[in-house]
Amino acid sequence: MGKKREKNQDQFFTGTIHEHHLLLIADGMGGHKSGEIASAMAIEIVVNCAQEKLNSHPPIFTFMKEALFRANEAIYKKSLTDDSMQGMGTTFVSAIVYGSQAYISHIGDSRAYVYQNGSLKQLTNDHSLINELKEKNEYNQDEEKNIRHIITRSLGTDEYVEADYELIELKEGDLLLLCTDGLSDDVSLEKMENILQQDVQLEDKAQILMNEALSAGGKDNITLCLMSC
Repeated sequence: MGKKREKNQDQFFTGTIHEHHLLLIADGMGGHKSGEIASAMAIEIVVNCAQEKLNSHPPIFTFMKEALFRANEAIYKKSLTDDSMQGMGTTFVSAIVYGSQAYISHIGDSRAYVYQNGSLKQLTNDHSLINELKEKNEYNQDEEKNIRHIITRSLGTDEYVEADYELIELKEGDLLLLCTDGLSDDVSLEKMENILQQDVQLEDKAQILMNEALSAGGKDNITLCLMSC
């Protein structure tokens, strides 16, 4: 939990399913309880699909496209059944590590990073209004307060949605970091990189990252997954 929100609508999963290492994070959106319903559904459906499908070792991005299609469809249909759930949705970011490769999928502004050779690189591109305006050179910092949390793509808010995918090659000693915007909004890339460079245990690095976000104000809830390769 951050310091400002009354509820935590983040959900996550880490584990190994059929020899595939999964890191999943979802950050729910929507009034009252609907955001936490959407994020919980996304994680549950993807995990269930992994248990059902990954034992046959399908192409991983083909698997993820099917899993996210199922999740989006289920969340969208549920949102139509109750006015209190109308418009609910969730961001989603995942890494599936198999062998020396990491398969990254994401929708929204939850992020994935890789730490390699002493530097941290962002792998995902935020699906947010701010990011779209920056790409078009139309960004006005004075307006950021009003548009900061406008997401342009998410699971469940539209009948069809498309994720972005990235494949990276991992080496021994690399780190994967997945997180919600509760971390990435309040802790700069440089600060995260400096923390990951520290000669401490993986769990300690994760806790230091969490503490840094809370010290910066904890404006949102913070979820992160950190994996050593």
